[in-house]
Amino acid sequence: MIPRNIVGLIFPALIIWVIIANVECMFLHLRYGGSLKRGVKIWSEPLPEDMKHFLRYLPGDIVDDETGAFIRKENNTVLVQYLHTKKWWRKKGALPYVAYIDLRVREPRIQYRVPISPLPFFILWMTAAVWGSFQDLAALLFVVFGVALLYFSHTSQRKALLQFIGERMQAWRT
Repeated sequence: MIPRNIVGLIFPALIIWVIIANVECMFLHLRYGGSLKRGVKIWSEPLPEDMKHFLRYLPGDIVDDETGAFIRKENNTVLVQYLHTKKWWRKKGALPYVAYIDLRVREPRIQYRVPISPLPFFILWMTAAVWGSFQDLAALLFVVFGVALLYFSHTSQRKALLQFIGERMQAWRT
């Protein structure tokens, strides 16, 4: 049993955490300026040859004023950010991704990165759900739901980033 004074502090702490996570997401993770290598890598895959060629010879940055998406290149490193809308609170997917590509290495990989601030929440959430799944079926369903949510978020964000690069690559060729 959790003492009442601790339970009373959990809700305000979660509200503050959500505010901090949204501020970090909006101002640090998704903005055009700042460091190119940001967030935490959660997945990477080899960069296709045509995209590698496009990004190596890209003369400058690409910014889409309509969506706020961009491809930013600096010293043979590339940052790609694509939200489906300029309004970050209407984004698709649970976690906003950016793609980081280091073209200085022999075999460049596209790294999918997420903001740091929501990660402790997800780790705590999944740990509690897994521990609870040993207790009852509802917690097990909670784990399955959480994993499915993260998987579908990953696939939608990955697809959107690759599609954005592909569209800009086609426009560059013409």
